[in-house]
Amino acid sequence: MKINEIIRTRRKELKLTQEQAAEYLGISAPAVNKWEKGVSYPDITLLPPLARLLKVDLNTLLSFEDDLTGEEINHFCNEVFSVLKESGYKEGYELAMKKIREFPNSDSLIYNLAGFLKGTLLMFPVPDEDKAKYEEKIRELFERVAKNSETDWRIRGGALNMLVSDYITAEDYSRAEELLAQMPEPGVDKRPMLTLLYRKQGKVEEAVKMTQQKLLQAAGDVQNCLITLMDIYKKQNDWENMEYYAGKCRDVVELLDLWQYGKYMVDYEMAVAEKDADRTLELLGNILEEMGTPWELSKSRLYYKLAEQKENSGQQTEIFKRMRTGLLTELEKSEEFAFVRDRQEFTELIEKFRGDGGPA
Repeated sequence: MKINEIIRTRRKELKLTQEQAAEYLGISAPAVNKWEKGVSYPDITLLPPLARLLKVDLNTLLSFEDDLTGEEINHFCNEVFSVLKESGYKEGYELAMKKIREFPNSDSLIYNLAGFLKGTLLMFPVPDEDKAKYEEKIRELFERVAKNSETDWRIRGGALNMLVSDYITAEDYSRAEELLAQMPEPGVDKRPMLTLLYRKQGKVEEAVKMTQQKLLQAAGDVQNCLITLMDIYKKQNDWENMEYYAGKCRDVVELLDLWQYGKYMVDYEMAVAEKDADRTLELLGNILEEMGTPWELSKSRLYYKLAEQKENSGQQTEIFKRMRTGLLTELEKSEEFAFVRDRQEFTELIEKFRGDGGPA
């Protein structure tokens, strides 16, 4: 709660009138009324006696220890996303920063908003001269969380991971190594024991959901490892090994009911690496189509219990379309795709999906 809400709530809980509170503090009743409406705030010299009157500590009175729940943070991210769509990245970013200023000690809020702003920076048009500034501000948010030794390691570790990735991309390897050294070894995964407990208790639904969560994470980890191996050999121009890992990645997508985008993407990477224009354009069409289709976990017997927590078809579709817009922009600008730009099929794909993917 904000300070005005705390004053009003505690005064009423203690059954004090505004006149009584004013009398005890030696001020006027209208002043207390303005505090509670948020029109004005108590003078700094009145904070200690006010806290004593309301029987709260100063941290509580000033909301220093106030935090948001996970549901509140998710809801706010949805609000920011709506502003991004309607008014642009600058307005969405400013709304997020305003919330952070309101809850400056909420590492969970700061971490989640930093990740959200980083992801949406790729989806929404931002002038090139502003993009680097936003990236630096977002990096500062992750640094802020990473520096707090009292932060939950699930949050702090996530912030450190994001920073390490950024510094590796920027080729600042010494800073990346420094941050990696701060990270502890992975903790114990308690999900297998929780699943066993649920089974013993006869909580079948909970046991199935927990196991499906672990399976989905493991499937994603396997896919990411194969993509990494494929990328390593791509940079070495080792087409034989690249094709081998691409094939394994296709198998994993089919076997473990992963998003079909993953299957098309590895074939697309192969085609681009080999500069096979016909194959590249064919697969590009499949990828762009797939990016407009939500991944429906409810249709998979492997993950159907996770459908509620993973699916929000409206927002998911919007996010995928924004991802598609980012890909289209890269296709038009990057030298890597120069070998297909003079093809009529390329122009037709750009025109078709540009109109359906949100603003460029």
